[in-house]
Amino acid sequence: MKTKTKLIIKRAIPILVIYVTSYAILSAQGQYVPRVIGLNRVKQYVWAPRGFVSGPAGIKWNRLLVYGFLPTFWIDQHFIHISDLANDGKHSINTTLEETIEKGSKQNQAIQETP
Repeated sequence: MKTKTKLIIKRAIPILVIYVTSYAILSAQGQYVPRVIGLNRVKQYVWAPRGFVSGPAGIKWNRLLVYGFLPTFWIDQHFIHISDLANDGKHSINTTLEETIEKGSKQNQAIQETP
């Protein structure tokens, strides 16, 4: 029984190390992406490791990666890359959607101001 447990542990530890390391590599290449979108701007950003979102606005989530890395993803978002740190200037932010919203808002104002 003890040898069986040791064998399981010997096999589980390298798998766990590879799992955590692969997530860490993806997270190191990540960026903040829109989480809450209001009428005229992005109200909150959330951390997304590389490959977890797609599209120019970065709002289409890759569920396979999210669910596959859920434990590490949850720890990362709640303790390392907290949403409140999005504007600290240390990490990149995907502002494509916010710029698009701003552009549309300015065009709308220009149309309303036209006599």
